[in-house]
Parts: sequence; C-alpha cells; structure tokens
Amino acid sequence: YMGYYFELEMVDSPLIPQDIKEYIKKNKLIEILNKGVNEIFRSKPADPLTAFSNYFLQNSENIPILDHIEAREIYLNEYIKTIEITVYCLFSGQVQILAKHAFSYTAKTGFNIDADNESMQTASGVIQTSVSKSLHSRPLPNSKTVDEILIQLRGESPELNLGDNITVAVSYGIAKAIARGKGLPLYKYISCCQRNSSSFGEVSRIPKLMLTCLRGGKTNNSKFKFTKFMFIYEGAIGKHNVVKDVNLLYSTARKQLAAGKQGEAGIKTVSGSFVCLMDTIGEALKILEESIKASKLPNVKIGIVCNAGEVFNEGSGKYEMEGPKSQFDCSQMVEYYMKFLNEHPLVCYLEDPMAEKNLPGWHELAARMRAEKGDIDIGCNNCFGNSAKKIGELTTFKIPEGFPEEKKQEEEYTTKYEELNAEKFLPHIVTADTNKLSTLTGMIDLANSLESRKIEERMNLLVSDYDFETEDSSVIDLAFGIRAKYVNVSGLTQYEHIRLSLIHISEPTRPLYISYAVFCLKKKKE
Repeated sequence: YMGYYFELEMVDSPLIPQDIKEYIKKNKLIEILNKGVNEIFRSKPADPLTAFSNYFLQNSENIPILDHIEAREIYLNEYIKTIEITVYCLFSGQVQILAKHAFSYTAKTGFNIDADNESMQTASGVIQTSVSKSLHSRPLPNSKTVDEILIQLRGESPELNLGDNITVAVSYGIAKAIARGKGLPLYKYISCCQRNSSSFGEVSRIPKLMLTCLRGGKTNNSKFKFTKFMFIYEGAIGKHNVVKDVNLLYSTARKQLAAGKQGEAGIKTVSGSFVCLMDTIGEALKILEESIKASKLPNVKIGIVCNAGEVFNEGSGKYEMEGPKSQFDCSQMVEYYMKFLNEHPLVCYLEDPMAEKNLPGWHELAARMRAEKGDIDIGCNNCFGNSAKKIGELTTFKIPEGFPEEKKQEEEYTTKYEELNAEKFLPHIVTADTNKLSTLTGMIDLANSLESRKIEERMNLLVSDYDFETEDSSVIDLAFGIRAKYVNVSGLTQYEHIRLSLIHISEPTRPLYISYAVFCLKKKKE
C-alpha cells in the first residue's frame, strides 16, 4: 500500500484521550512515522536508531533550543574592556555555539578597564546564572518570545540590576542564533521579524551610510560646540566601490588636516574619528567640503550633530554658541542655521539643532526649513530618548473638535489648533541608538510605530552605531532589516590598520537594475 512494507494506523480507542488524538492529527504524526519506518526498512542502515534520528531532524522545523549562555571579559582595544556572550543551543541533534555578541559600550553604559571590573564580573554572573537559567531549554522560534522573557525577568527581579546593556547584548546575541538556525543572514531575519512574516520580502530601501569624520564638543576639548561632522555616503546602489570610496574620503580628510596651520600636530583621533581642533565651525565644514571635492565623489554630502542642548541656557532661554558673552535667542539661532546652510550647500542633515526644552525654537526652525530648505533633513535624538511613547506624545498633532470643514480656514480654528499643539513638533528623522533600547524587539516596535503613522506625520529612522570602532557589523543588518533611512557608524580613521570588506547582498530574484552589493562595512584587523 503506497509502497510501504506496512502501515501504522491510529486505533480509535476510548483509552486515547481526545486531546492526544487531535495532537497526532494536527502534526501528522502517523504519516511521519509511516514514512520514517518504511525508509529504514528500504535503506537497511547499520545503525537504524541514528538513521531514524536523522530522518526526524531532516523533517523537523529544527528550531534552536537554548542550552546555556556564557559570558567573559574581552578587550575592545587597549583601553576598553567589555563582555562577550556566547549562545549555546541544542540544534541539529547536538549542543553547539550558534552566536557570539559583544556588549554595547558608551561612556554611560560601558565598562572602564580600571574602575568597573567589579560591575563586569557582576554582569557576567547575572548572565551565566539568572538570565541563562530563565532561558534554559526554551525553544527560540523568534526574538519577541525571548525579549518578553528578558523584560519580565527585569521586572520580577530588580535586585539583578538587569540594565539595558545586558538585555541588548543577550537579545541581539540570541537573534543571531535564531537567524543562523533559520539559515538567514541577520538582516533578512530582522526584516521577517518586523513584517511578522516567515519569508523575506523585496528590499524597499537601502540606508544612507553616515560616517563620522570630525568630533567636537566639550568632551573632546574642541573650541566649538557641535559634536559630530559626518560624511553622508549615498553611493550604495550600482557600481560604486564603497570600500574604495570610504578610504578615499578619510585619506583626503587627513591630508586636509595635515595641510592646516598645525600640520601633523593637528591630527588627533578619538573613537575612530578626527578631533576638531579648528577655531570655527566654518573651518571644520571646509575640511569635509575640500575632502569631498578632492575625492571627486558626486554621491557624498554632509551631516551635523549639533547637540544644541549643550549650549542652551535654560534660565535666559538663549544659546551660548560663542560663550556667555555671545548669546542667541530662538530667532537668532534660526538665522544662524539658515546662513550657514546657504554658505554650505553640501549640508543635508542637522540633528538636535535646538534644545529639547526649547519647543518654540523647534517650531520656528521647522517653519523656515519647510519654506526655504525643504531638502534638509532635521533629526531628533535628545528629545525622545528612544521612547516610542514619548515620540507619540510630542509628535501626534490634535485636531480641534466642533469645527465644520468650511470653518477650518478661519482664524479661530488656526488659533485653537496652535493652542492644542503648542508642545508638539515633527522632525523628519528620529535617531535610535542600538545601545539605548532594551531589546531588538524594542527597536523593531519603534520602527513599526513610525511607519504606521498618518502620512503627514510619518517620520524616518536613523540607526546609530556604538561610539567606538568595532568589528561587529550587526548595526548594518539592523538598519537594513528595519528599512532605516540612515545608519551612522563610527569613523574609520584607522584604515591603515584595518581591512574593509563588503558584505555583498544581491537577490537573484530581483531585477538586475535594482540589485546591489553594498552598505556593510565590516572591519577586520589585518
């Protein structure tokens, strides 16, 4: 019968509980057993039990089951230590390493080599005991299931001090393990999670690559206040050689700095970028402009992280751009931006150009930008703190009630609308730091919340990388997977000591004219 030597059948016996019968029928266990047993009889293997086991593995969904997580201290560089986690899973019939992931590091959440050894040991212990125990023997079908357990553990056990740096590291580490189990690149797995689908859809956006070139601000002993000047690389599609282009940009930037009045002494680096030792913002912009001109690349523009909250005097409501003796009110600050945007047409992105507590300034700048500089993206980071709830509160505009359509053009309606939305503003871009959201699911939820808004209130996402050079390229997978507009990675000033390699991503099912090989700059030490 059906080529079988014999066929198993389920006995319709009252001794078999109804839920067991339904389970057998739902999972087609009789059919699977029939095929497996008869395959053994056909092939007559020397070890029938192993052959039977392999048959089940080949026909199963083969979801990884977490066995345990290990954590150990590693060096990011000669100054910074952090923790690397290793995810062990039962997969394909054996316990094996499916992923490794290093902790995120920032000045606030990272681990200093001298001061925080005790906190590193504590974090390692929490991961290897409480976190690993909570996830032990759990199937890993998707990230959402795991992330919910992590958040639940944090709420139920506050004494563990389960900070974002721990939950983010574990969440991303396990996401890598799940992706490997599914046989998917990480970016495809993240895309599937965002769309709540088991299959990868066609690419709809390639993130623009932001590369930090110059760093200013008080922490870098710079004379001016803006904290980052970035190359925005838009040459991802087509024949552009990203590695060659990026090397060219940084080498020309270094030459521009060396040609300055301080010579080689004026070249200092921090976190993979050059330190701004120039006297004015105009001089800093000139370095980037001349570098782009010398490189002869037509696909590069400039972005600036202003971090204006650092120079905002809350008492006077003014900005101390040149120190306490030179203060700008909102209108003067707007004019300041408009002037240098006119003088520097390559600038296409400003982040946090106004202080988070200065909403009138945001409103005035947004109005001027809409009227005169519609091609400039305004980004916001400090106001929102990566909170989808706070983003909703500050950017969802209210409509006055009780006004028929013909009355909505009158002054009374306009006045009421402005009163209701006095504390609202709508930037083009929301910046999300990978190390400030608790889990991968949190990042995906943030991206979905921005995409699901009304068209007139929709915003794009910028995914920001760690603030140091690293070999981890998962931020690129994240930005691509959630269809971010920009991805900001740490600068690459140490290109002499690293080899940049492209991860080529091209879908054979996609038409040739939109295929691409792009956007992942994965640093590997030579």
